[in-house]
Amino acid sequence: MSEIQLTSDHAKRLDEVGLLNNGVVVAKVGFAFELYLSNSQAVATRLALCKILREYHALFHGQLSHYLKVDANRLTMIDGEAYLDYFDEKASTISPDEPMDAMVFGYPDKKIVDKPQALAISFTASGPERLFPHGNSSICAYFPCSFIVEKGYHYFRDLVGRWCSMVDAVHGGAGFSVLFEHGFFSGSSGERLPYRL
Repeated sequence: MSEIQLTSDHAKRLDEVGLLNNGVVVAKVGFAFELYLSNSQAVATRLALCKILREYHALFHGQLSHYLKVDANRLTMIDGEAYLDYFDEKASTISPDEPMDAMVFGYPDKKIVDKPQALAISFTASGPERLFPHGNSSICAYFPCSFIVEKGYHYFRDLVGRWCSMVDAVHGGAGFSVLFEHGFFSGSSGERLPYRL
């Protein structure tokens, strides 16, 4: 079997692909990093997740447009790097008994659109529960195909390895993926799309 390299032109075209369900874009294609972790009630783990968020911000500086504050139900426009300090402060002060969530998006032209974005990162940090003895904590980051081609797959692999080493990883995966909206739950109408593909 021969190896096929993803060219810059192909990657840019893939960045524009939208997977439809009843005429609505419910997924895109790109690269994803998704990791499930334990010990997320600890301040050190939550600060490590915030550090990963800072690194993601540095990779896509100027392209990230909105974030969701803890316990908020509407997005706030990003203005510089102050939102990163906001998440650091929350990670340091929220009780270990309370979960902490963070979501950051990069919308085109900084206008919110109701469809998946290839620039998005989110995490949930919560402690152990009866049904989830390790906790129900995860971090998920998306990357456009063109970014991976520009940086090289080895760069992505090394980045993922470093991020995994910063937290207590339980399991996860990284690579070429179908990208859904962050906060997408199985059981919604788009769930069957990957199976058809």
